[in-house]
Amino acid sequence: MQRSLAPGFQAIHDECGIVPSDHEMLCELRTVTLDMDSIGQSTSKTIPLTLRKRIRAIQYCILSGEECYDMADPAVQRLKACRLGVLLYVGIIQHDFWVSPISRQMKDHLQSCLGSQSFATAPTQALHLWLLFLAGSVDVDAVERPWYAFAIAQAAVQLSLLEWCDVKPLLKTFAWADKIQDKSGRELWDEATKCNASGATAQSLLL
Repeated sequence: MQRSLAPGFQAIHDECGIVPSDHEMLCELRTVTLDMDSIGQSTSKTIPLTLRKRIRAIQYCILSGEECYDMADPAVQRLKACRLGVLLYVGIIQHDFWVSPISRQMKDHLQSCLGSQSFATAPTQALHLWLLFLAGSVDVDAVERPWYAFAIAQAAVQLSLLEWCDVKPLLKTFAWADKIQDKSGRELWDEATKCNASGATAQSLLL
């Protein structure tokens, strides 16, 4: 059976293309997510140790890939966004994201990517929202987390998403492990809706 991309990544691929090596890695990411969600079900054939090895292989694929952070091409920025998002995601589902000594550097790269102007279409705006949820859920900094909540509120408005029940299906079109991420995702969404209700601005949240 031929493997396929998750719908969100497929939309990115249709719009600007994904290089073959990343295409294969993202197909594997989709199967890893499905297998992750199947753990605990009576019909599951997933072996946790094997699953962890597959996750590590995804990390290695990204970290050993061609460096593209210094390139200004919008398509490269989207590629960078996808790679950083996957690194965040696989770290979150292993509960070890901030253990690595490169975490600060990776976080800086992500914030630079989120601040770029490469999220102008519906597929890339969806990618942007997914990235914001991943980053916001692991960032407990008292200054930066409210910024993520505000950015999520703004991104959701762009995509006409009003409720968590609208947001979560979009996140799952990329990669989202329900059992691990739902609690933190819902908490971040609640913070985002409070930003909208209070009329907060990005500038006020940084003061």
